[in-house]
Amino acid sequence: MTRPAPSPIPVDRDARVDWLRGLAALLILVHHLFAPFDWSATPPLDRIADVAAWCMLGVPVFFVLSGRCIGEAWLRGGSAARFALRRVRRIYPPYLASLLVCLGVVVVRRLFVGVNDVAALPATAPALLATVTLATAPATAVPTINWVYWSLTYEVVFYALLACLLPLPSPRARLVAWLTLHAALCGLDLAGFAQPASPDFFLDNWSLFALGAGLALLPGHRAWAFASLGIGALHLVALLVLGRAGLFHLVGLATAALLLLPGSVWSPRADGLLPRIGVVSYSLYLIHVPIGVHLLLRPAAALLGPGLAGSCAALALAAFGSIVASLVFHRIAERPWMRPALAPNP
Repeated sequence: MTRPAPSPIPVDRDARVDWLRGLAALLILVHHLFAPFDWSATPPLDRIADVAAWCMLGVPVFFVLSGRCIGEAWLRGGSAARFALRRVRRIYPPYLASLLVCLGVVVVRRLFVGVNDVAALPATAPALLATVTLATAPATAVPTINWVYWSLTYEVVFYALLACLLPLPSPRARLVAWLTLHAALCGLDLAGFAQPASPDFFLDNWSLFALGAGLALLPGHRAWAFASLGIGALHLVALLVLGRAGLFHLVGLATAALLLLPGSVWSPRADGLLPRIGVVSYSLYLIHVPIGVHLLLRPAAALLGPGLAGSCAALALAAFGSIVASLVFHRIAERPWMRPALAPNP
């Protein structure tokens, strides 16, 4: 009897989550490929660029998915130190590797064009420390060296807040603390406390993460899940009344609605294109700007010229190159750290 070939998609992954991750990663890739250029003289790319500006809405999809996945890990319990270590192992090694990629692209651009036109590198020890620890904008005034890093700073705060609840003595105590924290942070956001470069910077996107965490409660804690989602719904209604709710919130709600659909209504194939990209979505998210935009698109656009054919070829090269590079980066810098992060809590 022949042994079946190994599946290219890990069996412990959720195809719906990976489908949404893949979609979000591609949306953000498209957004950043069009963002740095003026396409007004290259129709119909000018119209496509207008649409691509809205592709930044892949970010709230990531926030909701992160809340659900990390909420599931949090529900497994264990020590706060163990939970924090798992999160650090999952997010930081690929992030640090992507910093090296950014630095390498800076060196290449400097060699070929004579200047660093990629990113403002940290010039002081505090700025370097902030960059290495993800304590950059919007948490502080230190600018990021990659357009996407700002969202990772939100993620780190979300993880830290959940870790702070784990030392409580029982699951019920942790759930009570979760609802209390959720309500308090939504209230602070409504009161206008979310300010850039301050400790409360994360409040404006807290509700998206909490929406995903509320979904994580549904299988085993339905009453708590409904309470959590109810707090989020009241928060959204209040934002609508105040005129502060936007497409970020609506896309987050749409993401949650898709995850609530029964499998008989929506169950994507795990080996489809979007789930496959979803598996490497973190890698694609981290490196598509330095590789796709700065290393591939800008030189290709300069070489091929501003015409429609040349622009389309440059965009296709940048998109394809970003995805291929993310596969390599995932294998080298991300996948080796995934199994320790997914191992069960003791």
